[in-house]
Amino acid sequence: MSNNEYGEDKNGVRELSIDDFNLNTKKCVTNQGKSGLIIFYQYWCPHCRNIVPEVVKANKKLKNKHLIMAVHGDNENNNMIFDNFGIMGIPSIKFMNSSGKITKDYDGSRESESFVKFIKNNNNNKNNNNNNKPNKNNNKNNNNKPNKKPNKNNKNNNKNNNNNNKPNKKKPAIQKKKEIVQKKKKVKKNIVLKKKKNKAPVVKKQKKVIKKN
Repeated sequence: MSNNEYGEDKNGVRELSIDDFNLNTKKCVTNQGKSGLIIFYQYWCPHCRNIVPEVVKANKKLKNKHLIMAVHGDNENNNMIFDNFGIMGIPSIKFMNSSGKITKDYDGSRESESFVKFIKNNNNNKNNNNNNKPNKNNNKNNNNKPNKKPNKNNKNNNKNNNNNNKPNKKKPAIQKKKEIVQKKKKVKKNIVLKKKKNKAPVVKKQKKVIKKN
């Protein structure tokens, strides 16, 4: 443990162990809901030692709003962390989002300002993506949904319009009377005609002509 380049008591950058990770979900579980960087290093690597002052400076600039933490590969079981995240070269610097998930590699310059800028930019991108997601609650209350309950006034207006468009089946009383009179006349005519037909034909009697001698 004496070979650690970092430590909260030593320079404010917390050293992580296998207990700080869920290797199945590939997440850091002790990031306190903060985004930041994780430095994967080995104590015997000169490049790893050279960036320590810049890493410490960047962590101070972040003022605990974001975190920079470190994983020393030489510590017990930390080789499992290296294997899980596919660490091949060192130092390896990776961005961790606020849920603790490691999402991308850092490949910028190894200076404190670059570290801080990279963390803030990636954190802002995450916030922007969240803002662009459709709000399910807003969609549920969308005013563009068709109103299933029709307006009663509209119903009455539609009924009136439909009634106006329908032909008027009710005939005026005068027209009715005329039709009744006409029907009666037709009936009378038919009766008269039938009577005429049923009458026996009239046979005219022939006058006997008497011849005079």
